[in-house]
Amino acid sequence: MAAVRSGRHRGDHGAAAVEFALVTPLLVVILFGIIDYGIWFADSISARQAVRDAARSGATEQFGASCGTGGDLEALACTVKSTMGQISGTTAVRIELAPSPTAASGITWAQGATLRVCAATQHQTLMPLVPFPNNGVSVTRVDMPIESATAANLAVRIPYLVDADPSGSGWSWCP
Repeated sequence: MAAVRSGRHRGDHGAAAVEFALVTPLLVVILFGIIDYGIWFADSISARQAVRDAARSGATEQFGASCGTGGDLEALACTVKSTMGQISGTTAVRIELAPSPTAASGITWAQGATLRVCAATQHQTLMPLVPFPNNGVSVTRVDMPIESATAANLAVRIPYLVDADPSGSGWSWCP
């Protein structure tokens, strides 16, 4: 009887280690997927807030510090990029003027016109197996009516159309 008991007991040795070895890769993929999606959501929320804040600042003629020589709207684009606080990825910004939120671009800086600020963020994944919507590109757009249009520096308020859209759609989502 003692021989039978010890035989059964010996057969269970290592079973937990084998089960752990089989389950661990799946758990690691799920864990990194959760972390990756958390970073993606944090970047998306950060981008939306930065675009909204920049549009509000621009509508009241507070453009921030410039990162080049392109004028006020380039300074606004620099403000969007610097305040985004992204964890992962790259950002592209487009700023233009429109007569109304539903109209296409093509107007000069004037009170009541629409300041359109768009940003697209390409997220870099931690694990290549994690599928993201739109290939990891999150987009955000804010249309804000221009509240202040002083005569000073109107010539330097040209649209900022320099950055390439990472989604590959050519900014068609931000007309």
